[in-house]
Amino acid sequence: MISVAMTTYNGEKYIIEQLNSIINQSLQPDEVIICDDGSTDKTIPLIENFIQSNNLEKKWKLVKNNYSLGFIKNFIKAINLTRGDIIFLSDQDDVFIQNKFQIMIKYFEQYPECVVLNANYSMIDKESKKIENYRIKSPKRSKKIEKLSFQSYLYNSNYPGFSIAFKKNIKKELESLNLDNVYGHDILINLIGLQQKGCYAIPDILSKYRIHTSNTSGVGEVTNDLLIISRIQQKEKELKEYVQLRSFISSNGLSLDKNIIYKREKILRKRILYLQNKNIIFLLGILLFSRTYPKSTILGDIFYIMKRGRE
Repeated sequence: MISVAMTTYNGEKYIIEQLNSIINQSLQPDEVIICDDGSTDKTIPLIENFIQSNNLEKKWKLVKNNYSLGFIKNFIKAINLTRGDIIFLSDQDDVFIQNKFQIMIKYFEQYPECVVLNANYSMIDKESKKIENYRIKSPKRSKKIEKLSFQSYLYNSNYPGFSIAFKKNIKKELESLNLDNVYGHDILINLIGLQQKGCYAIPDILSKYRIHTSNTSGVGEVTNDLLIISRIQQKEKELKEYVQLRSFISSNGLSLDKNIIYKREKILRKRILYLQNKNIIFLLGILLFSRTYPKSTILGDIFYIMKRGRE
């Protein structure tokens, strides 16, 4: 049985396009659970009309929260309401490729030890046009399915919720977790998969990730903003998330090596300092000798300095 757990909140602009991408799947889900977190726009009537007009009442269910849960707890609620053996996550503003479910189910069948599967994705803008931008690209993945270690998971850090499918046993683990210091439901699920040594990533691009100002991830719209202060703020946010991640792992007793996070924090603090001082030479040292971050992200730091170094 295949389930989709979807959350919504004031998503009237893009919701129908995403719902259509689910109903047009080559392999249809057995159920779709949609949890709305108190939308005040037309999101709820749009969903209700979509379900009714497509005769989906037996398989699709819209749940309206009595009070706001926030996007993490809302996703957990939607997941807990599913009954499927494999659960797909869906945001309200992205688009699924037509054979996404079919391809990912085949991977689960071929690799029975896999409990969490992360697909690749492309980027689209608010007009649903593919983004061709040197700063925003599809994540680089191995050419074949890859079993992730905690280190390789952190190294790439490109495994968002809408790209994830997982087995139902993950639900029980979610229920027992202390959610303090967690900053994303996708992090939760992947950490459980890593703990169970069954977290995988595939190269197949199976979703279109929409970049716009209302992303819960905080990515925002595609912009030509190359201010160093923007880059520094981005890295400071990343640093804060690593501190939260260490605390979360400790409080939940997960057997994941926190030293890997410490190493990234150490390098990240240096990157922030070098950005503040516009020190390209020291950044080149990190580029040449550090195995903690992909070289492309260090080159990004250098690029910011070169473009805005005189400001």
